[in-house]
Amino acid sequence: MRLHRQALTVAAAAAALVAVTSPARAQDDFFRSSPGALSASHAEIDGQDNCNECHDGGKATNDTKCLGCHDHQDLKRRIDTRKGFHASNKVRGKKCEKCHLEHRGRSFDIMGWPSIDGGIDAFDHGLTGWPLRQKHARLDCGECHKNKNRQGLRTFLGEDRFCGGCHKKDTPHEFERRELLACDRCHSESAWKPQLPTMRFDHNDPKDAAMPIEGAHADVSCGKCHPKARFNLPNKVPDDCANCHEDPHDGHLFGTRKCSWCHSPKYGSLQKYRFDHKRRTRFDTTGAHAKIACYDCHTAQLGTRKPRRSCEGASCHADDNVHGLRFQQFGKPLPKCMVCHPSTSWAPSEFEHNRRTKFALTGKHADVQCRACHRGKLKPKFTWERFDAKKVGCMGCHQHANVHDREFTDKDCLRCHKQPGVIQITAKAVDVYHGPKSRFPLRKGHKDVACIKCHINENYENTPMECGVRCHEDSLHKGTLGDKCSRCHYEGEWPAVRFDHDEDTDWPLNGWHRKIPKCEDCHPRREDYHKTPTNCSAVGCHAQDDVHKGRLGDQCERCHLETGQNVFNHNRDSDYKLDGAHLETRCA
Repeated sequence: MRLHRQALTVAAAAAALVAVTSPARAQDDFFRSSPGALSASHAEIDGQDNCNECHDGGKATNDTKCLGCHDHQDLKRRIDTRKGFHASNKVRGKKCEKCHLEHRGRSFDIMGWPSIDGGIDAFDHGLTGWPLRQKHARLDCGECHKNKNRQGLRTFLGEDRFCGGCHKKDTPHEFERRELLACDRCHSESAWKPQLPTMRFDHNDPKDAAMPIEGAHADVSCGKCHPKARFNLPNKVPDDCANCHEDPHDGHLFGTRKCSWCHSPKYGSLQKYRFDHKRRTRFDTTGAHAKIACYDCHTAQLGTRKPRRSCEGASCHADDNVHGLRFQQFGKPLPKCMVCHPSTSWAPSEFEHNRRTKFALTGKHADVQCRACHRGKLKPKFTWERFDAKKVGCMGCHQHANVHDREFTDKDCLRCHKQPGVIQITAKAVDVYHGPKSRFPLRKGHKDVACIKCHINENYENTPMECGVRCHEDSLHKGTLGDKCSRCHYEGEWPAVRFDHDEDTDWPLNGWHRKIPKCEDCHPRREDYHKTPTNCSAVGCHAQDDVHKGRLGDQCERCHLETGQNVFNHNRDSDYKLDGAHLETRCA
């Protein structure tokens, strides 16, 4: 720098001397003169016509022009973002010419190492933002900085800080992505092995790997999937199971579909799988289909082809069709199996009879088997006639059971029954046959009695109107009073309100007998009414009341009346006539 100042002083003196003799020419020579040749790096712009490439109108150099040159454009960006050596506190704010001297000749090294404390040999690499440690600290600069500028001179700019820039040939991992070339995420600067105890690599981060480690994969060592430490799998999809697992399906079950359609390491093993058949195929595997194996439908013969969705498919239930060609009589298109049979099982049928036919199944009809009405000669067949709703009549099915002993016709059935398949009788029919104006009105207890209780075997013709043992077991009277219950009882009630002891027997009730509350007080057994004694002294009546102890015989009525009066006449009824004072004497 001192030589440079001396040169400038000499140049100024010469210029002043020239100005004395010829002012105009002296000024021109001053600005066209040069303090010395430029270095090899700037040789292209050497000459008096290019001074303003670096200087502003003959004045000092302009740092903006230095950093604006295409060779240093990236350097300006790094300084502005405070990165690298030129942004360090040792350099930032200094003019470029303080370190990078010019006009010292072609062979002069303008790199500026003499301007740095310690020069290149003692350079503090930490000022670059990337300190050298361990093995890196023992390296020569040239082992890493091998780039040269366009003049062929070595440059220390533009080096890649990622380890892969230097060690790409040293790594077996074959990484391609730049972020994975930062070896220090897993390795130290002292040695490749062992790896760091805590590696800055997350297999579950999409930025690091395209396949998260979960479930059964969590315990698998790296080498199982990455043999020879090759972590980049060229020409392979990272999450393709086939990279590690052999295909047990021989390629025919799903073709080229992804294993993840069914399998996931979250399930713990390949034997556990989940497949949303409805969403993936639009065929819901419900009922019995949920219990079968995939290969039962996706056979090896089909290969990668899909089985037909209908039951009639040759690969599914062709051998299960017990109906043969029977449904061809319906014409085309033929009805599908699913019209009658659910996916749960072949039976029972779930045919929607009410919606698909003109004959709604109500009441008990809804519970009967198909063949109860459609009776063909063979088990899988149905009679054709039963499919014509216009020809269907009640007696077509029920006559085999001799319903009502064939008393009625088809037209008569719904005159009584509420609807097909329902036994309950309409209120109108009940009123006709058992209403208040009918021959046998249903009163009280009879109102809730089922028809078949009285109409045995559903025979409604010539049904007896008297109760008898046909309807009511005579557990009280044991048949001793005959079978005409109506002589004493009204329909549907047991109190004998119709019985008149005076009119219906030869022993009218008089006096105190009329006040006896219950029949069984005199007829305790209630079954031998005609054997009940009519003399007072009989056992069961007043034998226990005989104060005479039988001395006067058993004709109590000779003295006692039913009204409680005593009509004994001593003069008439005994051999000892009373007269005088004896007439006023009491018996006892």
